[in-house]
Amino acid sequence: MTPSSIITDSPAQRLTIDDLHIPAHISLSDGELGLLPLLAFMEAQPFGLDTHENLIKQVRGSTIVATVEQMQNSLAYRLDQELSARMNPHDRASHIAQAKENSLNELLNRLNQAIVDSRFHLTREDLLDPSRYYSYEFNLFINDYARELSGDPNFYFRRGVHTVSGPIVALVRPLPLQQVYNLLPRFTAKLSAADVRVVHTTSNSALIRWYGRRQTDKMPHAVHRRYIRMACRAYQGAYAAVPQIHSGLPPARIVETHCQLDGSDYCEWELTWRDPRSFSISNLFRRRPTQAAQRIGAPASLSEVASEYVLPALRSESEIGPRTTRLR
Repeated sequence: MTPSSIITDSPAQRLTIDDLHIPAHISLSDGELGLLPLLAFMEAQPFGLDTHENLIKQVRGSTIVATVEQMQNSLAYRLDQELSARMNPHDRASHIAQAKENSLNELLNRLNQAIVDSRFHLTREDLLDPSRYYSYEFNLFINDYARELSGDPNFYFRRGVHTVSGPIVALVRPLPLQQVYNLLPRFTAKLSAADVRVVHTTSNSALIRWYGRRQTDKMPHAVHRRYIRMACRAYQGAYAAVPQIHSGLPPARIVETHCQLDGSDYCEWELTWRDPRSFSISNLFRRRPTQAAQRIGAPASLSEVASEYVLPALRSESEIGPRTTRLR
């Protein structure tokens, strides 16, 4: 499987790196947060059947695939900024493609080195299979390695955006945005057994809490804080992306009011976004990039052209606002 073949055209990818409003706390380093280095080896079994013959089913493979994809996307973006503008376009593309290929190989090597039992060593096909399941500890290791290989200090946040799945987006798009936020715990549970609670919502805000103990209790104590940092940032990225993915609004802005890294029982985030009722009529029909549009010079079929437009989702009367009075 080639590097380019694993990059999908999911709705979350319509958010470019420059679209995201990333709070300063997201990019704090290990040293600034007082985090110990990642362990050299995983202590628990990373996947498969546990000692009780039960399937280890803590994290979906789709989340792992999204991690690999975001690593390559972040790496490609960084290299594109760093390479000389005078570089031949073909050479530039080849250099970036090779770097993405190398990053995937190195990621796989690091993971297998961290898994003591060779029976659980992974192939590339294993790693890119969204139907598999993994442990929380494995999810931490692959995210930490991918962050380092990408060179992106905000990797976890962007990986959270990338994790938002197309089927879930299609399911929630007809719903009012406030209702989508009220349903976040249910949608999050489809990817991980996380304890996410919505405290309250309005038409343009939400207060959300994540209690990490349900996950950290299933992991070695030595990696609890690193896991909290990773997961906290990823959830914030996913939830901030909801207004853009759902309604074409700018991503939500986030204020972190509590964090388990500081001793709190939960991480708490205040998210605010533009009220859908003030949404400009000019954005009702919005273009979305497609793989067909990226093939420069390729003739587009009628179906490809039509698929570049997304009809506006139906809104409730409360979101639309009061009807105008007829002039007499």
